[in-house]
Amino acid sequence: MTPAVVTVGHRPDLGFLVAAAADRHSAQWLEQAGFVRDDQLDLHRPRRDTSASVAERQLRDAIGMLTADEYGVTRVYSEAEQRARVENRPAWIEDGPTRTTGRTAWPELITSDVCNGHLVLLASHDSPYESRELLGRYTATGEGAVFYTEAAGGRPVYGIGRYADLDSALAAWASSGYAAQLPAVGARRSAALRSSPSRPAHTPSSPPPAAPARPTQPCVEYIPRPF
Repeated sequence: MTPAVVTVGHRPDLGFLVAAAADRHSAQWLEQAGFVRDDQLDLHRPRRDTSASVAERQLRDAIGMLTADEYGVTRVYSEAEQRARVENRPAWIEDGPTRTTGRTAWPELITSDVCNGHLVLLASHDSPYESRELLGRYTATGEGAVFYTEAAGGRPVYGIGRYADLDSALAAWASSGYAAQLPAVGARRSAALRSSPSRPAHTPSSPPPAAPARPTQPCVEYIPRPF
């Protein structure tokens, strides 16, 4: 069964993170992490007095609880976030050409390309069992790419699916049920959420269950994340 997906992202027009729950049960996990439902937006958001750093920590907590409960979480990145990555490039990243040119790439090579402006990161997806995918576009060629975690001798590495253009990459991304844009707000989304069935599961006040071991791939206990 394909996991239900929660979509999150920063809305520059509002100045804060928002999250679109997949159903009522995933909404409870968002609230457990510290988000509140905004009736006007029909989305979840941090409380109004929450700093950006605390909101990011709450989001990480929410992702951990949701993926442990076998939800997927897609994060959509704004143009402002991409500009900030280039402008606030870490000191260890040097100027240089595109480094993710092969069939696989270490996380630090992806970070280098993004912070040097060679690669625009449009979205990421966290799945149960600690797998992670990234949707990107190369600025020089317009080529699209989908990165997906693999294991290489126990060290995480990203495989790269390359596409002639961004539209082709977007189609592949959407075929997995992942969003590349934040959902619209308003009554239509609210009605869809109210009509979604409740999932029988533990209450949000209890700890999330441990993610089961993935039977078909080597166990990856920790995946370094570019972002």
